[in-house]
Amino acid sequence: MGSDIPPETPSNHLCSAKYLHVLEPDLVRTYYSIGFIANSTDCSIEHAIQYVPMTSGSLNGSGAALKLCEDCLISNITIPHLGKTQTSEGIMVNNSSGCRVNNIMIGDAKIAVSLFFSDKSTLNPEKPNFIDTVTGVNCNSVISVFSKYNYIKNITAKDCIYKVVLKNRNATNNHFDLPASEIVTANTKDAGFLLKTTLSNNLINENLDG
Repeated sequence: MGSDIPPETPSNHLCSAKYLHVLEPDLVRTYYSIGFIANSTDCSIEHAIQYVPMTSGSLNGSGAALKLCEDCLISNITIPHLGKTQTSEGIMVNNSSGCRVNNIMIGDAKIAVSLFFSDKSTLNPEKPNFIDTVTGVNCNSVISVFSKYNYIKNITAKDCIYKVVLKNRNATNNHFDLPASEIVTANTKDAGFLLKTTLSNNLINENLDG
């Protein structure tokens, strides 16, 4: 839906794709096996399942993505075996605000949900993205954060290396409803800076019921 190629037309409004069954993604090169929403408002992808993985190491290779979006939804997505492709992201949210990603299950991926931005003007502190009820199975990380203004809760990791990773200095002004012990910083040249400052620049609510 929509286009992320300049001048970024067409722009979609109030469009939806539901009950998608991906029997076999392109095993040579797949950009997004489930779907892609770009430059759009109030659009959604809901109730989708991918049955077989993409070929390990193949070009690109993510499940679904939002880019340059506002008030869009990706919900009830099941990908038991995404495949360790070059990108291998179950869901990506990029340069978007006010979007919701919920009820997601991603297995055998590098990242279950990736939060990213390259243009600060696309972010809105008054309209955070909501990431709720995400399960990662055998992933490198369930949530990787390269971005700001995200509300993240109900994250489950099964046989994953990390639950939540703060990837760079942009990962500030987020709200996490999970213990600080479940949030790590990327092992990069900025690791010392991240460890000292990034956790203190995000709101971490450890006092949860249940």
